[in-house]
Amino acid sequence: MIELLLAMVLADNLVLNHMAGAYVVEAGSRRMDVVRPLAAATVVMMLAASALGHLLHAWLLLPLGLEALLPLLLMPLLALAVPPAQRALRRHGKESYAVLLPLALVNSGLLAVVLLHTGEPQGFFYSLWGGLGYGLGFALVLLLFAGLRERATETDLPAPFRGLPISLITLGLLSMALSGLS
Repeated sequence: MIELLLAMVLADNLVLNHMAGAYVVEAGSRRMDVVRPLAAATVVMMLAASALGHLLHAWLLLPLGLEALLPLLLMPLLALAVPPAQRALRRHGKESYAVLLPLALVNSGLLAVVLLHTGEPQGFFYSLWGGLGYGLGFALVLLLFAGLRERATETDLPAPFRGLPISLITLGLLSMALSGLS
């Protein structure tokens, strides 16, 4: 199980191998203090999405023969989880982090986690383990990329490489580095 978790975090990374949620990594802040809560929220949302997706698929859609409706039902249900989480964060004085929850929600990685593990014969706990592994992998890439972007803003880059070009080069190099682990 640990080997499977490490494979999902490093070798079969959701962002770098499946390109799911790459825009969230690119749109993320350059400051690590802002990215850390977004990474944690994404791990929690991926766990919730994998659990909810498996339960929806196994108990509702599969018996009715409507498996194709899973993405259409999953996104509104996940959207219902955002307002209570935002209220809880605001209540505890984390106003700036409450703004990040919709960014964590509209992550295509959530849908990718559900679609990758739904219908697997291993069952519910395998789906949860997959949500945890892919969530940790996403958080790793998000944190690494934010750290690299922080360092890129401090260095003197040539004008054509500033902004999106250096971000894409960084993502490519990070992808190549982690693909060596597979």
